[in-house]
Amino acid sequence: MNKLTAACAFELKDQRSVYITNKYKDIEIFRNIHGAVSESWLVDRTEHVQLPFTSKLLDENKIPKIDEKFNLDLKQICVDRALELASQDDHIYIMWSGGIDSTLIMVSFLMAGVNCEQIIVVCNQESIKENPEFYKKFILDNFKIMSSELLMQQMKIGAVNGLIISGEQGDLIFGQDFGSVMFSRYGKDYLKSSASRNAIVKFFVDSDMTESAANCWYDIFMGSAHLSPRPIDTVYDFSWWAGFNWRWQWSLEKVKMRSLHDQKITTFFSSDKFQQWSITHQQNISKITDFKLSYKQIICDYTKDLEYLEKIKIPSATLYYGANSFVALTDSGVRHTAKTFSLMDYYQKNNFIADWLNSQ
Repeated sequence: MNKLTAACAFELKDQRSVYITNKYKDIEIFRNIHGAVSESWLVDRTEHVQLPFTSKLLDENKIPKIDEKFNLDLKQICVDRALELASQDDHIYIMWSGGIDSTLIMVSFLMAGVNCEQIIVVCNQESIKENPEFYKKFILDNFKIMSSELLMQQMKIGAVNGLIISGEQGDLIFGQDFGSVMFSRYGKDYLKSSASRNAIVKFFVDSDMTESAANCWYDIFMGSAHLSPRPIDTVYDFSWWAGFNWRWQWSLEKVKMRSLHDQKITTFFSSDKFQQWSITHQQNISKITDFKLSYKQIICDYTKDLEYLEKIKIPSATLYYGANSFVALTDSGVRHTAKTFSLMDYYQKNNFIADWLNSQ
């Protein structure tokens, strides 16, 4: 049987969910997580916890073994990654949203001295609006430019000739997804507190989970935490683990869901070096602008725009995904539309949540 690598669980949002969740209490708890992590299709990179739907962790997304001698700084990692990607293909399509992650990608290629003729910058008016000065100074006169809408159309029919690079997974290096929401709600002391059940359940309940689902999801996320390459002690550690472990595969696969068939698609931040840096560098968050401060410092060193250090993340990835996407991918490469996909075809009754419910 084919296994899912990613899926959008529309069946758990519309009227069909009433029947499904009345019959399957484990699925009711499963669907509760979308109040906290939106559309993400969660896959345990440790392969320790089994959720209610059959998923496959791709080899490229397995957690690398920790290198005890790792000592590269982030700037060198960025340059190395740009050079690595530039050596793979004649054409490079960089999905520049105007945000911090994708701007760091552009700066990395500029620092690496990659031939500008090789690069096509994919953006739209929203991208330019988010970072107009960078666009004017560093993109407009230096690179070929393609609208993001045109790239999406070409991906849909499999007509892109080159390597597509997104800034997905940049958040996951820092644990920003949960972390920034937690900081905004409860402040820095909460992030530094112990990753106790009470602390995390509070966050989940405040994210519109039921108390039962919140307790179960705490056990799900912590169920593989003992296999983390770094200790999961604080709430911020928990935030990092929830993204770095559970959302990693989704962050790449959701870009692939725009493509008719397999094309050269990757994320800038997926290299082992970035992951090693993430594992070995603890972040000290004292104010909201400290998230991704290391990224912003590299950007500022290059652009000399010191005000950028105070930039706050603005959600921008939604520019690239829409109603024309496929809704599911399998490990055999099958792509499903909403008409051909039934999530329940992938249901497995022996799963962590079912076992958790039986133990209560």
